Amino acid sequence: MKLHGYLVFISTVLFAKLVLGAPNENGVWLSDHEPNLVGYTYDDDDKEPFLDFKISLEYPLARESLNGLVGKPWFPNTIKSLCNNKWLTDCYPYFAFTGRFGQYIGQRDSSPVIAKRFNPKLFLRFRGRGDDYLDVEYAHESNGQRISTQESYDALADDLASHGGGKRSHANDYISRGWDYVGLTYKHSWSSAAGGSRKFSTYVSYRNYIDGYLQGDIEEYFDWEPRRDITARKEVSGFQVIAKLHDKQQPLFLNINKVALIYETGTSAPAEHNTVMLELTTNSIGVPIMFWARTGYNSDLAQYYEYVTSYGIAFELRTFQ
Repeated sequence: MKLHGYLVFISTVLFAKLVLGAPNENGVWLSDHEPNLVGYTYDDDDKEPFLDFKISLEYPLARESLNGLVGKPWFPNTIKSLCNNKWLTDCYPYFAFTGRFGQYIGQRDSSPVIAKRFNPKLFLRFRGRGDDYLDVEYAHESNGQRISTQESYDALADDLASHGGGKRSHANDYISRGWDYVGLTYKHSWSSAAGGSRKFSTYVSYRNYIDGYLQGDIEEYFDWEPRRDITARKEVSGFQVIAKLHDKQQPLFLNINKVALIYETGTSAPAEHNTVMLELTTNSIGVPIMFWARTGYNSDLAQYYEYVTSYGIAFELRTFQ
C-alpha cells in the first residue's frame, strides 16, 4: 500500500469523525468487526508454530449528526424512507480495521514479529430487522511488507540465512502483497424460540480485487518469482460463506458454546480452489477459547497461493457490542 494512500485514508476517517459527529454520552459504539484473537498457530508449510495476534474493530461514523439531520422536519421524507422502512431500520457509514501479526518465539533471529495483514475498510451498512444487515464496502488489504524486486529479495534472504541459523525461505514472508477491493457482505440470523439463547447466523460475502486509490497497482505476482499455477488472488478468494451456531447461556455440546464453519473460494474459477475452516469455542473457564483447523489457501497473504493445513488455539477477546 502506498504511503500517501494510507495518509489520505486516515485523514478522511479522522475528518469524518471530528467534523461530522461523535457518539452520544450513553452510546458505546466501538465493537468487534472480526473476532479478536490471541493464540498459537501451526502451518504445515513452514512447520514453525507462532504466536498469532489479530485485532479487528469497527466504528460508525457521523451517527449522531445523521440522526439529528434526519430528525429535522424539513428533511425530505423520500430520503428518510431509504433507510427507515419495512425492510431497513437505519443505514450508517462505518470504518473498520483488522490487523494480524505473528511472533516466532525462539525460532528466528531476535524472535521477530511478522506483519501478516492490514485491512482498513470504509463501508455503508444497511441494517435490517433484528441483527440482519448488508454492507457495501471499499477496502484495502495488504501484508505491509516491502520486498518487490529480485535484488531486495536476495539481499534479505542472504542476511536472514547468515544470522542465527535462519533460512533463505524466511524472506518469502517479506514479499509485498496488496490489493484494493469493492465488496458486499450480507448477514442473516435466526433465533431460537422466544426467550431462547441459541442463534444461527449466516454471512455471505463477495470481493472484487482491483487496482485502487490506496494500493495503486495490485501486488500479487512479480515476474522474478518462481513459476506457479496460481498468480492472482481472485483464483483462491473473493467468495465466502460463514455459518455460525452460538449459545451464550449453555453449551451446544461438550462445553462448546459456538461452532463456525467457513468456506471460501475464488471468483475467477469458483469451487476450483477451496478453503474450509472449522472453529469450536468454549466458555467453560469464563474466557472464550477457540480451537480451530483450516485447509486451503490464504493462510497468510505473502503466500496466499500455497495450499496449507493449519490449526491452532486462541483466546477470543471481546469488546463492547
